[in-house]
Amino acid sequence: MEVLFIETFYGGSHKSFADQWISHSAHNYHLQTLPPRFWKWRQAGSALYLAENIPQPEEKKFDAVVISGMIDIGHLKVLRPDLPPSLLYFHENQFAYPLQAGEKRDFRYGLTDLVNVLAAETAVFNSFFNRETFFKECRGLFRRLPDAIPLNAVDKALGKSEVIYPGIDIGAITRKLPNPI
Repeated sequence: MEVLFIETFYGGSHKSFADQWISHSAHNYHLQTLPPRFWKWRQAGSALYLAENIPQPEEKKFDAVVISGMIDIGHLKVLRPDLPPSLLYFHENQFAYPLQAGEKRDFRYGLTDLVNVLAAETAVFNSFFNRETFFKECRGLFRRLPDAIPLNAVDKALGKSEVIYPGIDIGAITRKLPNPI
């Protein structure tokens, strides 16, 4: 199976997760990444860049796509309708991510996360806490909207979501300990 793995914030835990996922899979992966900076731009605009830089079907045919959460999947699918079904992985969600001092939460980033779940065939969260806070905050947002509330969106998204905990590289931990495990 040929799988495209898209990580638009390839650093830290996102890099570690992508690398370990790929190294423990029996499938063939093509890793498409962007540097770990400008997360708001990654979520809002990376689909434009990726649409031009993911190999075209005549160059490379993929059977599935694994995507990190920092992208607008709807935009990517419109720009690249040739891409196969996608699995979306949430390291964090923008409804619950801690804010910087003085920063106010912009609901548009969380709303993009919700639309991403609906646009993907499957959505996977890295913990039950992440999943539960996401759906709780989605419902809270909808209670504050003035009109045109998508009544079934949250239930539909919830129905296509799962939890898969990220693995750990125990070797990376034990190499740093004075007395390895």
